[in-house]
Amino acid sequence: MRHLRCSVLAGPALRRGSALATLLALIASVPTRGQAQVPAELQGTWVPVKAACGSASSILLTPDKLTLVNGSDKQSIGGIEMAGPGYFAPDYSGIMQVLITEFDAQQPVTMTFNVGEKKGVAQVDFAPVMPGTGTAQLTAYNKRITQLDLAKRFPLNKVPLKKCAGGAGAVTAPPVQVSGKATSAPTGPSICAGTPHCTEVKPFAATVTDFRTSTSGGTKVVTLNMRFQNRTAAPIILGYVQGSGIVTDDRGNRYVVSGQGSVRGIGEISNNTFDPKFTLQPGEASDARLEFQWTPQRGQIFGVTYGVELAVREIESLPADQYQLGKEYLLKLDGFTAGTPVATAQPVGAASPTAAASASTGTGVAGTPATADAPDACGGRALCYSAGPFAAELTQVTTSKVTYYIYVHVNVKVQNLTNQPMVLGWQNGSGTAIDDAGNRFAAKTVKGIGLVSTSAADPQFALNPGQSRAFTIDYVCRPGRAVVGTSWTADFVLQQLEILPSRQVRSVRDYAVSFTDLTADNGAGGGGGTTPTASAGAGATPTATDSSATAAANAASATAGAVKAVGKLFKK
Repeated sequence: MRHLRCSVLAGPALRRGSALATLLALIASVPTRGQAQVPAELQGTWVPVKAACGSASSILLTPDKLTLVNGSDKQSIGGIEMAGPGYFAPDYSGIMQVLITEFDAQQPVTMTFNVGEKKGVAQVDFAPVMPGTGTAQLTAYNKRITQLDLAKRFPLNKVPLKKCAGGAGAVTAPPVQVSGKATSAPTGPSICAGTPHCTEVKPFAATVTDFRTSTSGGTKVVTLNMRFQNRTAAPIILGYVQGSGIVTDDRGNRYVVSGQGSVRGIGEISNNTFDPKFTLQPGEASDARLEFQWTPQRGQIFGVTYGVELAVREIESLPADQYQLGKEYLLKLDGFTAGTPVATAQPVGAASPTAAASASTGTGVAGTPATADAPDACGGRALCYSAGPFAAELTQVTTSKVTYYIYVHVNVKVQNLTNQPMVLGWQNGSGTAIDDAGNRFAAKTVKGIGLVSTSAADPQFALNPGQSRAFTIDYVCRPGRAVVGTSWTADFVLQQLEILPSRQVRSVRDYAVSFTDLTADNGAGGGGGTTPTASAGAGATPTATDSSATAAANAASATAGAVKAVGKLFKK
């Protein structure tokens, strides 16, 4: 099968000034004209396949117009014709349809539906400027295409598109189901009442609890923590819709979620592939971390206030450990500035003990919280993070310098708050810290807890009910000539692991843990402070600062305890 435009533009007869004349002559000689309006089933809003239906970039089809949208920039083009039989090869019998704009003029946009015989997938092609001059037709064509400048204004050329529900010909989605039952109505009053940077939909509320900007090389990075809380009386499963996250500053610059590790703590949804681990029991809250990136051109001005947009979708639980995608929600929040405290949200993990217990399955999965009347096990302590089944608290924060590198060394104590054994692991590559000057620190060394990667998991960090254990992290940065800050926001991801009867280990849940306003003397255990380290010669390899005899003894004791705890798990 071939399209007339593709075959003509690719043919050897196209040479500079004769290109457009050849194209127009062929169009005139072939019966490509069909109906003069967009069929009802194709009318509506089309967005990139990987974007949410509230995407800033979209295409709106009405009976007689195609409108391109990119934020506030819009371009409507008429002269609509649906391609007739002559557009395709004589033997073509597939399901593709083609819409041509300004059919009797320059045809700046062509939109193909069911591309590649994939039902529901569309694509637009913007006409290019043709080389050469010499004919009035070519001059008129190039003038129109240059005037529109569509490829520069709208990031939609040759991008796979999907049709959003709600337009003409759309099919209404069935009611959202969780465990075979319709999602419960919200319980209690609004969660967002009086809380800044909070938005809520029927099943959940979302609150941005921390918003930071930083720089990585020549790339600007926006990092935010978002807390989700279940508003219903039934469990819900949520996932981030891949490609939907956008941050826009007051200069119109767009930051996007890009690269491995940009989404932590919540599973991603891509087409029909998804991770169903982000489950919230009734009333429970849990955090996710997202990073948005933008690389400015030389001299390009960046803004100082920001708006955030992303899509979250429900994942419905079906019998026999099966899942299907449910309703999608667009979340939009505005008015952020770098480093400004944004909200005090409901403590993480505020689920009822009964709900938490009902979610318990298998060895190493959380059971009932140890303290039924105190879902926030931290009791309001600043450097403590209650994740529901466990609490993590910073007991010491120290800083040091080795040659050109700045270290922030933290001690973390973790306590099991459930009535079941628990195994946790550090998600490899998840640790970052940002100081109040915008410098980014990466977790260089982690000691006392096993690492979890895509191919392996170390279950050494086992906790019995009520037990506490500690591990350490070194965050490292080479600031160069940049000013170094005096306080930090630090975060990482702990994965809850399950040990199967076959002695295999699997991850059952991710927890994005974060601490704000760390300084070198505010560790909960006291004794913190700046620890100067003698600078080695230029080019020396930086080394970790936690190699004292006490730290070594603690690590050995922790490892022995972990082995013993895991052994007990296998005996059950």
